[in-house]
Amino acid sequence: MQQILVVSDEPVFVHRLHHRLAAYDIEVLAAQNGEQALHALLDNSPELIVLSEHLPGLDATEVCRIIRAEGYTDLPVILLNEQGRLRETLSGLESGADSVVSWPLPEDELAERVRARLRYVRARGHERQHFQVGNLVFDTGAHEVWCNGQLLELSKREYELLKLLATNAGHVLTKEVIFERIWGPDSAASPENIKVYINMLRRKLSACGAGDIIHALRFIGYVLKP
Repeated sequence: MQQILVVSDEPVFVHRLHHRLAAYDIEVLAAQNGEQALHALLDNSPELIVLSEHLPGLDATEVCRIIRAEGYTDLPVILLNEQGRLRETLSGLESGADSVVSWPLPEDELAERVRARLRYVRARGHERQHFQVGNLVFDTGAHEVWCNGQLLELSKREYELLKLLATNAGHVLTKEVIFERIWGPDSAASPENIKVYINMLRRKLSACGAGDIIHALRFIGYVLKP
């Protein structure tokens, strides 16, 4: 049986979604706020989170950031954004949500979105692709990078940035290309975040003896030279 976590302070909504998903052998765990959600993650192994925008205490984007910071970098998060407001949509994606769904919508439609995402997760679970660039070994199925035999502790965005540079090793990527590929063309984040993440990657790579492989070209971009 697959298991998901629904974080909402609306028990009627949770009950209705549970009723629709039970027919597909999907168990619904419930949490009414961010603190309960984190406890549920520690005690269970949900394959997906449905996160309501308005929660008591911590807001949904902060809850999502905490989930990612706690190491759940590959756990899919569907954020329900009331009325589909653009600002909240961008904020949700920036906080680490995989998708932002306009809310309200029929429970049947949401149930189908959940099932589609779970099918994708299960399919990806059977994929374990490896490639090597210099002393870096990537496991794209597990979203892991090994450096000289040492597993790097990377956030989701650090992993994606390092993978982008590695798959284009020897080729200069402009800041514009990097920002669009990693943050997205509609992101409200600052392009200066690239430098911040590059510096974090360099520190982690230095710890395994590969701190000099990312090179900056002033005013242009970055290149990985293994």
